[in-house]
Amino acid sequence: MKMVDTSYLIEAVAVASVVTFSLRALPFLIKGAVLRQKVILAIKSSMPYGIVTILAIYAIVSTKITSWQIAAGEALAISATLVLHLLKRNVLLSIFGGTFLYVLAINVPIARI
Repeated sequence: MKMVDTSYLIEAVAVASVVTFSLRALPFLIKGAVLRQKVILAIKSSMPYGIVTILAIYAIVSTKITSWQIAAGEALAISATLVLHLLKRNVLLSIFGGTFLYVLAINVPIARI
């Protein structure tokens, strides 16, 4: 078996290093140009609402309503989330407020409220 020349190994490692570094640096170098594209700007502005809509529909459809209390809790949480978002325009407040009311409504019997 023939021994590989040391200079060949050094050159191979150097080429692999340059290629690896270039591929990792490329996204940062072209980031500005890509983010100014009209398609990317449109996706960036509409994607969060699309994702939240898909998650909300999935959560509503996948819920098994076994009692009127769960149905009322879900309706209350959806309504509260919608109202909070329309009034405050704060996504985190809407999500946390709706989640809090949902957990409260399904865990605390209505007779105790």
